[in-house]
Amino acid sequence: MEDWSINIIIEKYLAETSQPLAPHRQKTYLKKANQAKAQWIQRRASRREQELYLGNNDFDSELKRSCGEYYMELRKVLGYTPIRWYYVN
Repeated sequence: MEDWSINIIIEKYLAETSQPLAPHRQKTYLKKANQAKAQWIQRRASRREQELYLGNNDFDSELKRSCGEYYMELRKVLGYTPIRWYYVN
């Protein structure tokens, strides 16, 4: 459930940030975003495997950490900083 929720949040973020782009730029943006997502999924799986001994994180911490990791990966792939999202407490 946790992974599903985080993926939904990331998909919503991509939908919102690609909205103002022209159609041809939107396709390029989403293609690069999916590349970043594939790399992020691999890194996240590796990190979680290495941290198995710690047990499970609470959802809030995992959400912030995972979204932050994805944002950094997206920034690397795009070559610029996309719109930043902020957490609501």
